[in-house]
Amino acid sequence: MIKLLVLGIAGIAATLAGSFLSAFLGAPRESSAEHKEPDVEMVKFDAISVPIIRQAKIQGYVVVRISVLAFSTELKVGRPLLTAFASEAAFRAIYEEEAFDFSKLRPVQVAAIAQKVTELTNGRLARPFIKQTAIESLNFVSQAEIKDVRHN
Repeated sequence: MIKLLVLGIAGIAATLAGSFLSAFLGAPRESSAEHKEPDVEMVKFDAISVPIIRQAKIQGYVVVRISVLAFSTELKVGRPLLTAFASEAAFRAIYEEEAFDFSKLRPVQVAAIAQKVTELTNGRLARPFIKQTAIESLNFVSQAEIKDVRHN
């Protein structure tokens, strides 16, 4: 009876050890370098003033301030490029947006504009430079408000 009990315990121990070793040795080891997120830095830009021209008239201006999460490795050599191309991309994204019409205001898809800035900048730089764009502020100033300020 004791022999049968020892044989059963030995069988269970062998099965557990085999299961543990097959799981431990069979699983691929993950390298920390493979799954590590690349380092990013926040870069804030000065405000950009974009004229809104509809029907051959300046209706007003959109003043936008953006910031981007850019990959640190790219920033080491390309910070001036980022400044130039991201500012230009923000200007284009807003200038081309048809929802900015002071004569008939409608909701503006801010997330879509931010995504467009990211895509335009990365496209112009021909590599992923920006991970994400955030629009910090977005203000509308109509031409009438500018004229009122000038006269006061």
